Amino acid sequence: MRIIYYYLCLQYKYRTKNCIDMEKTEESQKMVLKDHYDALSDENKIALRKEYMDTTGMAYTTFYMKLRTDSFRPLERQLFEKMILDYKVPSLTKA
Repeated sequence: MRIIYYYLCLQYKYRTKNCIDMEKTEESQKMVLKDHYDALSDENKIALRKEYMDTTGMAYTTFYMKLRTDSFRPLERQLFEKMILDYKVPSLTKA
């Protein structure tokens, strides 16, 4: 129902407050790497950051800039996603 309503709003270029609000809620539901990183404990954040920076040779400031702006290159993103899974679910990956 929401998708149809949203489609009709876009189709007829009929911008209402509801259409704009729907765009914002759909946008905010998308999780970026920073959201996953923020969900880790402080110890895991430090360990992940250190391991990632050692593996890639990336500087501390570059790491946080790329994390904040979500501007990782494809291989950097792939490595980060793999590492974040290792830290989020350690029991499954180490078993």
